[in-house]
Amino acid sequence: MDAATISRQLETIISLLKVTNRDALAAVREQLDEVAKALIDATSEPVLVGKLKKDVAKATDQSEKTVQRRIADLVAMGALSKTGDNKTATYRSTGLL
Repeated sequence: MDAATISRQLETIISLLKVTNRDALAAVREQLDEVAKALIDATSEPVLVGKLKKDVAKATDQSEKTVQRRIADLVAMGALSKTGDNKTATYRSTGLL
């Protein structure tokens, strides 16, 4: 099986899981605070961590430390993906939430 076929099959599985867990995902979305929601909204495309923290902190009137904690929470739950390390890290929404 080639990579494109595997990718399509994985996307199908993800879609099925989202449909079957729609209520649970909606409940999680409802419990997100404004920082988490702003992070998800800001990461439809990859964003460097420094810019992301600064922009979301300003938009939500929260500290960058608070934003960093929420980033870690969202990565742990699979709502954001991280590429790279430290100051060169980028984050992108996984589409889960």
